[in-house]
Amino acid sequence: MKTLLVNLPVIVSDKQGRHVSGLKPEDFKVTSGGVSNEIVYFSDAQMPLNVAIVLDETGSVSGVLGGIRKAAKQFVSRLEPDDQCMVVTFGDKVRVRQPLTSNKNKIDGSLNSIRGIPGGIGLMNQAILEVVREQFAGVTGRKAIIVLTDAGEIVNRTRTMLEELIEGDTVVYSIYYPTTTFGLKGSKQTLAELTEKTPVGILSRMADVTAGRLLVADGSDFVSQFQTITDELKKMYILGFYPEESTDGKANNIDLRLVRTDLVLRTKSAIRPKAKLKPNVPSN
Repeated sequence: MKTLLVNLPVIVSDKQGRHVSGLKPEDFKVTSGGVSNEIVYFSDAQMPLNVAIVLDETGSVSGVLGGIRKAAKQFVSRLEPDDQCMVVTFGDKVRVRQPLTSNKNKIDGSLNSIRGIPGGIGLMNQAILEVVREQFAGVTGRKAIIVLTDAGEIVNRTRTMLEELIEGDTVVYSIYYPTTTFGLKGSKQTLAELTEKTPVGILSRMADVTAGRLLVADGSDFVSQFQTITDELKKMYILGFYPEESTDGKANNIDLRLVRTDLVLRTKSAIRPKAKLKPNVPSN
């Protein structure tokens, strides 16, 4: 049984890690739930980009806010005229500092207005839900979230957020910066250990189910992380297909392969379409 059209974000690179452009639909083969699917929509990064910069504004951000502003502004300056960006913060509450706009001066102004809030409970999950459910509702084109946090206080509705991301078509990039009170800084834990045993694992999971990435910043320089995201988004493919409906209500696993064996790809690890297509009823 067919479901709604699913748009699948795909990043392709060579064995040296360089992103590859110029591929065609026939260069890909996709299956879901073990069933081969026809690629009915294909885009090679020509669609406008809609990106939400989601910032942790709890007290721990104070020491790194300058570096985040600098890198975020450079990222915004590289957006194309038809691209849009928004700024959302989370701390004691979720705040939409700047709705989607192509006006780069407004985006810069919203970044300048952010100040670290003492304490706070880190409502990251609610901030992500605000973006995908409300701010990105009805938005067409490529959609991405860049979330920056030390993951010190990730609480509430994590499962709901992950399910929403699995069902959607928004790519999430998590930029994790360790602080002295939590994380790698001053700790002997490896990143792998943190992702397994701490809330940093939620950041990794968000990236995994959306074809994004978990990136680590040292807290003083975020430019390279934003540059990595810029490079990927400019070379991202979108493949549209109608997957088979899952019979057990679980997310279908995706098997996406390239015809060329000298290239590698990254895409969503699972999907769960939100609704079924209405059956075709012949007109009288």
